[in-house]
Amino acid sequence: MRLAIVLLAANSSFGKWTATEENTFYIGNDIGITHRASSLDCQLDCANLRGCELYVWEPRDGGTCLLKSHKGVKAPYLGAEAAAMLQRPSPPYIVPSGELNTPIEYDMFGDSPLPRVPFHYVNSAQWNLEFPFALYNATFNASERVFDQEYNLSPESEIISPYASVESVAECAYITWTQKLQFFTYLSTPKLCVPHKFKRRKNGILMRHTMAGKNATMAYNSNLPLGFLSNSFKAESNEDCLKLCTAGVNGTCVGLTFVNNTCSTFAPRPAPSDVFAGWVRHSIAHIEDVMIRIAYMPGFALQGYKEREGPKKDSIYACGEWVEITQHILFHYDFSTKACSYFEPVEAPNKTIQLHYSSNELVQINGDLNEATMMSKVVVNDAKACDRLCIPEKDNCFATVFDAVSKSCVLHTPSMTKGRTLAWLAPRKLIDNLKDVTEAHFYGTAHQDDHELFMAQSVFHHMNSTKAKVVFIYTTAGDAGETNGWWEARELGTLAASKAWVESFGLFNSRVRTETIFLENHSIHKVTIGNAVHYFLRLTEDAVTGYLLGEAKVASPVDRPSESYHTYVEFRNVITAIMKRESNRMPVVTVATHEYEGFAPEDVGVDHELHEATGAMFEEIATKTPEFKNCVSRSFYCGYQRWLYPQNMDEVPRRLQRFAWGQVSTAIYDIHKHFYPVWLDHSQHLGRQYLSRTENVQGSCSIDF
Repeated sequence: MRLAIVLLAANSSFGKWTATEENTFYIGNDIGITHRASSLDCQLDCANLRGCELYVWEPRDGGTCLLKSHKGVKAPYLGAEAAAMLQRPSPPYIVPSGELNTPIEYDMFGDSPLPRVPFHYVNSAQWNLEFPFALYNATFNASERVFDQEYNLSPESEIISPYASVESVAECAYITWTQKLQFFTYLSTPKLCVPHKFKRRKNGILMRHTMAGKNATMAYNSNLPLGFLSNSFKAESNEDCLKLCTAGVNGTCVGLTFVNNTCSTFAPRPAPSDVFAGWVRHSIAHIEDVMIRIAYMPGFALQGYKEREGPKKDSIYACGEWVEITQHILFHYDFSTKACSYFEPVEAPNKTIQLHYSSNELVQINGDLNEATMMSKVVVNDAKACDRLCIPEKDNCFATVFDAVSKSCVLHTPSMTKGRTLAWLAPRKLIDNLKDVTEAHFYGTAHQDDHELFMAQSVFHHMNSTKAKVVFIYTTAGDAGETNGWWEARELGTLAASKAWVESFGLFNSRVRTETIFLENHSIHKVTIGNAVHYFLRLTEDAVTGYLLGEAKVASPVDRPSESYHTYVEFRNVITAIMKRESNRMPVVTVATHEYEGFAPEDVGVDHELHEATGAMFEEIATKTPEFKNCVSRSFYCGYQRWLYPQNMDEVPRRLQRFAWGQVSTAIYDIHKHFYPVWLDHSQHLGRQYLSRTENVQGSCSIDF
């Protein structure tokens, strides 16, 4: 590899600003203060403070800069000066050039219970056309520093800052995969991950997948920028184009297009030796709700089957509903013509078709698939071992056929068929109710992500049982005073984490069931996923703070303005009723919540006040409610006090916590792009569960609700 570096200076250390407004003051929204003799110096201070968009300079005290997040009410103020930022200054960038000559490598993220995500990468390479110079050798002892101005990516990036505290190139591939993106750059020294959102293109690009074979390629729908075009020449066919690519005559070739007899080859830019350019893809998409679950592969079909065509359908979901009514599994859908048809597998004794659905769930039907889709055949011990060989993202394997007599295992991949979509229904074969559960484990927390951050190892053990259900009760909406969709996004985030846990364990069906429960004259939003039950009271943090601190006030849930709470007792009684309802006839009942007392001097006042007040309330409920006080054990967990202590979780729960936090981040960012992905908030805090104390009670519960 030959690496040439060009250093681009910043456009201006101050950025671009509006004209100075003389004798003008903007009230409120202060996020910083500095002392400067000149108002122009305020510009640099604001440019270097994350979130600052405006400054007001006052002549008092020799000159004072008030740094603000946004404009408030405008007011006259003699001698004051104000200006707003139009464009934040860019840090110096490195623009790599030269020829790349490093081989394509591959690896796999995840092992049981995590999903397996294969990916490919090239060492000493990057998919960024330019990178801030400071990123390459950055050292972060706290991931918040990634927001510092010198580390910001180019303004064209969807996310201005890299993902911090990413442990490996494999985890970077996973983060990219969760966002349904396809290309990423990983900087291993500072542990930074940059997923790239390149524009989609009609014909896509063929990326090399050497994990499936030296000359194997897979279709990607992204459009690599022309900055990664390494060569372009005439060719007679796509096969000739691939031969020129794999020969590597002009350096590494990782992808190609063949259009109008023109072969174009692509490669990432050269980079320092600790930087990796990778690619990863989704092969199977899903549609799920309470009624139906569909897995599908756009652009693929099975050939050679007698199809029964039904009525035209406006969507693949509607087609799936019709197929379910006919009691079939496999079907095709055409998005352009709206054609919908099902077909039967080949009859064969002793053979089982195993259709891939999720990492720990298969769709098994009797029969065989025809040889047209056969990819390979091996002998294995059992059906489970056969399924482990099928990895959709590796080579589009969607099913295996296992012969119980001969022990043969056949892997199948569909044919690329423009316009058609192969799909299959997933019957509910895992446990779909909680009728055999005998344990109720309550997690009483202030916010939707508290149990994921501070109690994850306990959640792991409680959810990994067919005899237990885990009930999450959130005392606040988690709104943080925002009215821009933040609380709704946080709810979706915690549900995404629960779904990830349920699917990873593979014990319960992961369909999402939503209902409204009426208790103590109040309506509460309830969501069940497998053996994870969630209650969202949806009161603002401000209202709950008042109740937990003993104030009497009228407050309504954020989604039910016509309904009101008035006192702490009323609020507490609703939570007590939830606990009685969910622990009905359960002999084993426990409570996990925040620690609220007995702090060492250095821990006093460190944790969130809502954490501590929530913990105190759940202790009151558990010890003073007659049905609970002689049978409910309680565990109390540290929060902010320990989140930079040494990691202490066991390895498998630790990996699953990181996996779940990635799902939280993606689910929130999918619908709430007002801020950065929440991975950046807490990735450096993962891997820790510090139990403060446990109060064990030996009795067996006999609650009759």
